Amino acid sequence: MRLDKIIHNFEKNTVGMLQGKPRMLNLDKTDADHPDGLHIVGHVKANTMATAPWSRVKVHKGYFYGVTDSAISNGDLVLDRSDNYYYLVMSVKAERLGGYVTYLDGTLFLCDSQIEISRFEEGERDNFGRVLTPGLTVKVPFAYATTNLKNFDVLEQKDRLVPQEKLIIYVQPKTGVQVADRIIMLDTMDRYRVVSIDKKSIIGLWSCQVDVDDR
Repeated sequence: MRLDKIIHNFEKNTVGMLQGKPRMLNLDKTDADHPDGLHIVGHVKANTMATAPWSRVKVHKGYFYGVTDSAISNGDLVLDRSDNYYYLVMSVKAERLGGYVTYLDGTLFLCDSQIEISRFEEGERDNFGRVLTPGLTVKVPFAYATTNLKNFDVLEQKDRLVPQEKLIIYVQPKTGVQVADRIIMLDTMDRYRVVSIDKKSIIGLWSCQVDVDDR
């Protein structure tokens, strides 16, 4: 390969790091000059996917330069403007390099779906005080999520171990999702019911175990 092509590929993969261009946009952090999101120098290497051992979901590696805790933190939603992909930050590792705080080897979930969260709420009462049929109310009309819909786990059922699908959807805590909520995938219109929520295994993100909603 020619030297100029090698240099071109290297600069393309590290754009923002060497050229100082704010390729990333943190949609959860704003300032007075950027009310729609904070510009960040860095990039995501989408071709270096690994697999998280506890959930078998693929993750991506992100590199952010010259940022502090006020610029990016666990659970933030960032946009890679080079390919317009959205990511949820699972973890960032802070190291000091050349006087700047640099987050190296950041781990991110690719947001592969847009979701809507609905909840059954108590209906109105009739003239006799009886509660009418509860209605499904949209609580979060639009959010980004990472889905892990092909994970198999061994669950104990009736004194025997039975392998079955364990469907996980990763969301931000600000969505306020609750057990028994309905999650709709806006791209496929698939419906799921939240069975349980793990708020501790991943800092800044909630892991929602769901079942297929056949209603």
